[in-house]
Amino acid sequence: MCRMILKSGWNLSKMHEMSIAHAILTEAEKIAQENNAQKVIWVRVKIGVMTGVVTEQLQSAFEIYKLQFEACGELELIIHEQPLVLQCKSCGKRTQTTEYVLQCEHCHSMEVDIIDGDSMFIEQLELDLKDDIKSGKGSA
Repeated sequence: MCRMILKSGWNLSKMHEMSIAHAILTEAEKIAQENNAQKVIWVRVKIGVMTGVVTEQLQSAFEIYKLQFEACGELELIIHEQPLVLQCKSCGKRTQTTEYVLQCEHCHSMEVDIIDGDSMFIEQLELDLKDDIKSGKGSA
């Protein structure tokens, strides 16, 4: 089996879990077709705490939808839950939390910038390439 792992930052806009699952699968299917892949083996999605996505609901929606996509029927969804990372404008220190608290844990200032944890995107996926690419007859 020849596999290809792609890394990127395919952005997913903030939407309902069913729509997110559909968007992930649509993008994975598109990438599989663009790379002449037989199937997508797994996809890892980064989901920030501030997106409000309920990961259990996303996983359920994903399992429902994936059978509708030719290259994604056996696809495994890996969810990387990203904590909220804040940079304090007062003391300069960083705070990491899984709560919706926009406050520095060091000096308790509310003057903070969000560094991470407010976005959602496909981080990486793995493809199983078709036989013609494995043998060097096709192109990726």
